[in-house]
Amino acid sequence: MSLISSKFRLIFICLFYLLSNTSWAQNTPQNIHIRGVSIDISNNRGIKSNIYWSFAVNSSLVWSSAISTDADGKFELLLKNKPIKLKIEAQGYNSIIIDLALNILTEPEFFCKIPLLKLTEHQTNKVFSQSTTKSGKTQKNLEKELGRYAEIEFVAVNGLTNEPIGAIFKFVSTHSTKIENYQTHITKPSFNLKFTNNDIYAVEISAPSFQTFLGNLIIDHLNNRSFKDTIYLAKELAFLNVLVKNRDTQTGVFISKNTSNNTSAIHKLSVNDNLYYETLEKNEWYKLQIVRSINDTVNHVFQATESIHTFDAEISPQVINSIVDENKKTILYFELGDFRLKPESQILLKQIIAQAKSQNHLFIDIYAYTDNVGDYHTNMYLSEIRAMFIKNAFYAEGITDKRIKCTAMGSKNPITNNNDELSRSQNRRVEIFIYNSQKK
Repeated sequence: MSLISSKFRLIFICLFYLLSNTSWAQNTPQNIHIRGVSIDISNNRGIKSNIYWSFAVNSSLVWSSAISTDADGKFELLLKNKPIKLKIEAQGYNSIIIDLALNILTEPEFFCKIPLLKLTEHQTNKVFSQSTTKSGKTQKNLEKELGRYAEIEFVAVNGLTNEPIGAIFKFVSTHSTKIENYQTHITKPSFNLKFTNNDIYAVEISAPSFQTFLGNLIIDHLNNRSFKDTIYLAKELAFLNVLVKNRDTQTGVFISKNTSNNTSAIHKLSVNDNLYYETLEKNEWYKLQIVRSINDTVNHVFQATESIHTFDAEISPQVINSIVDENKKTILYFELGDFRLKPESQILLKQIIAQAKSQNHLFIDIYAYTDNVGDYHTNMYLSEIRAMFIKNAFYAEGITDKRIKCTAMGSKNPITNNNDELSRSQNRRVEIFIYNSQKK
């Protein structure tokens, strides 16, 4: 009898494990409705293009049939919530392949704006895009012209900002199969090469956080002159979606790069229904501001390390009701199982302290939270330590206890689900409310 019950117990555990890892058990959608638009990176105009997709299950990709966008570059797909790759091709533009981790989405809707970089056409003694039509120029006679040369200065730049970047250049001669590698740096972004033979080179240019550029270089004019060749690289992309339910005319979502000198321009996100969206440069830091009303602003600082970043702008009613005439709310994020702030939140905390220090009439309420990993008492203790850590940072700058109130919340009021590490990281937070004492 005990043997039978043990078998049933084992079967039950296996079934529980399998079911707990299914999409519906984790409250994630089975299918994702993808809406998007392909645009020219230089002017934000829509481009008619062909879209292909493939499930990113292994190294051997099987692409779908072409899905054509409309004349304005808009397209729609309905796919399973699995990691995929999208390939976008448009006449006169570099092709692009992007990764989309659809499996991390908790909403059935996703919107992406995909910028494309124009092809660099063939010019004398200059690198051009590999997919450009060469019009028979590759049949050029590869003979040496005695005593003649062409000298070229090469530099790679950010295709959006035109700023020079450090990159690795690889040249492969199709005449001799000789391979040459060169590297540039921010401090020395260019290098010079002297060519004394007519030749054709396959060129590969790579840089961290940029898409690899594949091109060709035809040395077909040895005229004892110097040229400068600027190659434009496109950034690796990440996509941001911010869901704001029941938005009104006062609602707005704004974003800026979170730089050390705080000079990055702030711009408003585009919106489709209740979904605000933006295309980000991968691995850059950003500050997101969600304005729901004149007295309700939420700040998020994050690094675009993932292919998709999502935020749900719904704010817990319990938190809102506990604050009278709220002026501002800022969210800071913590490392896993620790009271130490993430680097980007340390920068934001210094800015908040400076504001409170310069304006003595402002009071500060601190609400500290954890994710749902661990038991109730452990999480309450950890959130209390986090709240005191933030309070001590204010106190160290001369801001008295009378102006500060701390509340440990444990794992209450999560701002996202706790289904994966990305979601849990958004719940490991401190919410700081700064308000005018005369209105409290």
